[in-house]
Amino acid sequence: MANNIRDLQFQSGDPGAILATGRSQSQDIAEQTPVQRFNNALFQLLQQQQQLGTRPFVEQELGGRQAQLEAGRSALPETLRTADPRLKLGVLGARQQAFEPVISGAQQAQQTFGEQIKSLGSVLESTRSFLADEEQRQQNVKQNMRNQILDAATIGGSQGLQALLNTPEGKQAFKISGFDSDTLIASVKAKEVEDRRRFDVQQATSTATLKALKETQEKRDQEQKVLTEASGIINLARGLLGSDLGGITGKERIKGFIPGTISRTQKAQALELINKLSLGEREKLKGQGTVSDFEGKMLGKAATALTFDLSEEAFKQELSKIMGVFQTAAGGVASVRVVSPDRRVKKGQLSRDQINDAILKGFQVEYTGQ
Repeated sequence: MANNIRDLQFQSGDPGAILATGRSQSQDIAEQTPVQRFNNALFQLLQQQQQLGTRPFVEQELGGRQAQLEAGRSALPETLRTADPRLKLGVLGARQQAFEPVISGAQQAQQTFGEQIKSLGSVLESTRSFLADEEQRQQNVKQNMRNQILDAATIGGSQGLQALLNTPEGKQAFKISGFDSDTLIASVKAKEVEDRRRFDVQQATSTATLKALKETQEKRDQEQKVLTEASGIINLARGLLGSDLGGITGKERIKGFIPGTISRTQKAQALELINKLSLGEREKLKGQGTVSDFEGKMLGKAATALTFDLSEEAFKQELSKIMGVFQTAAGGVASVRVVSPDRRVKKGQLSRDQINDAILKGFQVEYTGQ
């Protein structure tokens, strides 16, 4: 029975179980911070003291109770076998009572040791709390140093970091932060190079875009200038083509000299048109880009041919040619006669680009006005 009681009391203290628990705890501790490992070591020490420190007293108490039990079971001396039962009980009680000091002493020792362990636990708990606070403080200092260094990188770039590293305080800051200075500076330099490359690309793109916009606007301005110049001449020519010009052309052109007549107004309009097509004005139109070289040449021929001694039909034919030149200059199409190098003739409506393409291929092009 004594062995059963002893085994029951210390079943949780089996060496194999303690060893397995120790291995598990060791693995957990290896994954913790130094402060946490130290804390766990202190608590393990406390647990070991609790298990190993009270065991001798527990065994002493159990031994005393075992001795009491055996004293109660042992045979009485021969002289007391026939004694009064009350005397026998008294003798057995005295035997058992003799072990009470041992038992009570063991109990008292357990209590005293438990109080000591409790006090030790309070000390260890205070130590653990202090170490936790200290660890948090160190982490805060480390994070603050990291933030300061990153701010220096943001403000001063790699040169700012290098300047910081050249001071004793900067070296200490890098040490506390845990940053590798060479790696961090190299990383910031690489970012600076990439940022510069992107900036150059954006600048080049912006410059190209502005240039394209400027060219587009200049082209539109030129087109508007062409339209303005061409529209005035086209309107004059169209107005004359839609009128009866018999009073200013051919044999009856004398009517153009009579004031207050329609013919006098028509002649004034025709003279205005001829003046706009003078050599100086044609050169001006070519210089402005209003007309091309070919269109300028055609205008010169038509302007030279445009005289009042022409028949009305011939006069209007030259007006149609003039209007056709300005129609192609303004981006439209005009009636032309095209002669191929093998002397084949075609008539049709062509634009300025089509006319230029035909000329480059060796074709002869004339404005027909029809």
